[in-house]
Amino acid sequence: MSEERIAGRLSTEIPSFRCACGELLDAATSAPNVGTSRDARPDPGDLTVCFGCGRAYQFDAELRHVPLDVDALPEEDRANVRKIQASVVRFRGRRS
Repeated sequence: MSEERIAGRLSTEIPSFRCACGELLDAATSAPNVGTSRDARPDPGDLTVCFGCGRAYQFDAELRHVPLDVDALPEEDRANVRKIQASVVRFRGRRS
């Protein structure tokens, strides 16, 4: 798997997946200024959000995307995912 640093974030390739919105999801990106490549790779159970539409997924044992019921998450996780989803919607709106 290849890795690359973009704007203080580290991205790493993951198994390709096409979201229902049509967006190709083929990389995971770390939080800003995370220092090691290990930190960019998702672990099974980690959550992710499609940057095309905001749909939430969870990584399975093979790092495949499994649809996630956000409403079933603990309150703090649910709030964090909803915040990220809202950011995606705002960002996509500015790009139109």
